[in-house]
Amino acid sequence: MSRTGRDVYASQTAKGIEVDTQTMFRVASISKIITARAFLHAADEAHLSDPLYADISNLLGWTIRHPHHPETPITIGMIASHTAGLKDIDLSKIPDRLSQVNYTECFWPNPPGTYFSYSNLGYVLLAAATEAVSGQRFDKVAEAALANFGIIGGFNWSGVPADRRASASPTYRRDGPKFLPQIDQNVAETGVQWPKPMAPYQPIETTWAFSPQGGYRTSMEGLLALAKSLRTSKDQTALWSAKETPGDTLGGVFGQYGFGLQIFDQPAFYPNRIIGHFGTAYGFKGGVWFDCETETAFAYGLNGAEIEDESDEFAEEELRIFEGIAQLRGA
Repeated sequence: MSRTGRDVYASQTAKGIEVDTQTMFRVASISKIITARAFLHAADEAHLSDPLYADISNLLGWTIRHPHHPETPITIGMIASHTAGLKDIDLSKIPDRLSQVNYTECFWPNPPGTYFSYSNLGYVLLAAATEAVSGQRFDKVAEAALANFGIIGGFNWSGVPADRRASASPTYRRDGPKFLPQIDQNVAETGVQWPKPMAPYQPIETTWAFSPQGGYRTSMEGLLALAKSLRTSKDQTALWSAKETPGDTLGGVFGQYGFGLQIFDQPAFYPNRIIGHFGTAYGFKGGVWFDCETETAFAYGLNGAEIEDESDEFAEEELRIFEGIAQLRGA
């Protein structure tokens, strides 16, 4: 956590597993903060007017429309706030080219803009739109968007130097007394680690290969730096609120959502307004948060969830971390 210019770290690991503040790991959906920020950076550089209302079909060059509401444009704001109506499909099964996805099968019945449904596909498309707006590869735009915050990291290891790759930790799932590596057990010294074999990278069409929905790698130092960066973030406005528009809150994990940010005004598990994002995948659970009242930034990572644990809801350990931070923030 960080407050009044002081950074404090704490860690505890199982026997035989060593980590420190610079250990690199996959941060799951915390990545969405960075993907959203990359698009906003690209939009600023391109002087794109009203980016929230831009029709993503016009940016990408192919049509994405709800099959029962084709008259309603799917906007960047809808995509970023998970209100476009897109399903959370299995991204490992989509075609190699995003233009070849059958988008008519990717929508819930609800009209676009009328229902919140968390969608990783949406953030793949947001990354593709970033390339379309910027004319640059997504990972390079993301790097530029974070340039002022001192964060060492990259999507699927893009741009991460060899010495930091050497410190990589897999994410684990726990099966009884055993910890089973799930991802990043072997990390190459250079290059991008694509999620599957593919033809040469093609901008806009193959942006999925960077896993923009959850594939960023960084350390606890990087996560805390990201949390501190939320102090001056421009993307704190809620684009969706459960009080105004219905949605699947995943058991209270979502109450409001902005441009790549979860927003909690009065959460049951913390006393102040906080902004940030959670992440859960491959046995990892973590979060990056900023307390807007006390200007306390904090981040956490839990590795080794039970092998059958697929829940997106906050774990008991996470709730205890929130409780502990609440007690410490005024110290």
